[in-house]
Amino acid sequence: MNPSTSLKEPPIQLKWVGVGGGVGLIIVLVSLIIGLIVGDTNPESPETNLSGLRGLLTFIGLIMAGGAVTLRPTHPLGYALFAIAALLAMGVGNHSYWIGGFSNHWDSLQFLSRLFLIGAAFGFVWTGIPTLRAWLKEKPQDHRQAAASESQENGLMPAKVIAFVVLAWVFFHLTSIYGAMTSPEPSPWLTQQIYTRVMRPYHTTIYMSNAYQFYSPNPGDASQLWFCIEYGPLDPKDDLLIPKDEPKDVRWIHFPTRRRDYIDPLGLTYVRRLAYTEQAIQTHTGISYSESALRAVTERRDNASKQRGYTAEGSPIPMAQLANPQQQFLIPMDHVRWQLLPSYARFLANKYAVEGKRVKSVKIYRATHRILSMQEYHGYPKGMGVTAGRGGYVTSPTTDELVRTDPFDPTTFNVHFMGEFDSQGQQINLNDALLYWQIPILPKKNLVDYGKQVTAQNYDEFYEDYVNIHAGSHRLHGGKP
Repeated sequence: MNPSTSLKEPPIQLKWVGVGGGVGLIIVLVSLIIGLIVGDTNPESPETNLSGLRGLLTFIGLIMAGGAVTLRPTHPLGYALFAIAALLAMGVGNHSYWIGGFSNHWDSLQFLSRLFLIGAAFGFVWTGIPTLRAWLKEKPQDHRQAAASESQENGLMPAKVIAFVVLAWVFFHLTSIYGAMTSPEPSPWLTQQIYTRVMRPYHTTIYMSNAYQFYSPNPGDASQLWFCIEYGPLDPKDDLLIPKDEPKDVRWIHFPTRRRDYIDPLGLTYVRRLAYTEQAIQTHTGISYSESALRAVTERRDNASKQRGYTAEGSPIPMAQLANPQQQFLIPMDHVRWQLLPSYARFLANKYAVEGKRVKSVKIYRATHRILSMQEYHGYPKGMGVTAGRGGYVTSPTTDELVRTDPFDPTTFNVHFMGEFDSQGQQINLNDALLYWQIPILPKKNLVDYGKQVTAQNYDEFYEDYVNIHAGSHRLHGGKP
């Protein structure tokens, strides 16, 4: 007798695989039935108090069904039960009616269940083929023994099949990247359909659609968030004792910055922090205003800035030059206004709290960094002026040099005021006439003609930064503008 054969531990009986997977499946089914009873059958349905209980039950059910796979990982029964449990946890239905083990408000866990379903289905096929081969090869009375023997000894597909599957996946992966590059319009109808229905879900599943992986077809303008945190005495009554001409006690946070957030060699920490800003710049698109309506809101904006005395001359904060007025007033999506921005303000007020002071307010600005055109980057020929507000320079027609625009010139930032919040994330003035309007940064002089480098000390000599004026504090050195 072969010692290795005699000492080999016998496989766990299939009935225990069925019991473990079946119990997990039943638990998930109970959670689904609870959802039917409470009416959680639509993504727009209000969340109920039983969502947490259903999430716990479904999670336990998936753990038990997944654990059954580990009892006999080379047999398809465990994978089949786990796949059914994952399907029920994810949910079934259409756009208007959807019911699953997890609440419709827990869409992230529903998405995770979809990944479990894909993995379980793949495992079922992976282990089911050897069992099916044994079933067809042996006599009917011996099929159970033969199938169990082959799946236990071989367990997986032949090496040629494994190699074919791996190569097929590599081919599909590379093809999906090519599909992402060719899908933007104009493109053939078939290409759009394949990308929308097959490749984009695959990219989303493996997180390939995120910006740090690849760009297609154009990276677009990136954005920062600028935060002006203003401090005051602990007792709000003491605010009246502060002289009006005294500079505000503020702290500016520019997020993200390469100097602070570029930590790892590949820069993933920096680019992932850009996701915070990308979430916060989502705006309502397709909104157009009539000429009379746009004139009314523009006059309201100008009158409000006059009354507040932002400028010493009493003139309003001007509109950005060479920009469509419709694009200077951008209303964020509702979840950005009521959830994201308040949570950002509340977090920063807590993180940058100073002992002995209170956080009076947190002003938030969205700063979109405009990508230069080829001509701006290469430079304009002599005698051709660059209009103020586009490249950031007022050129002299007598210069013999190509006038190039610095990619980081302050005028390449399109800044919008996103709101002022207290330390608890409550918006201070919902009727602010400058809310969601662009606050321009305009040039004063041509840097090429003067041959100077901009520093924090001479910044105001070259730029009229109305963001500083609006905030009442200088972004670069925290002083009074």
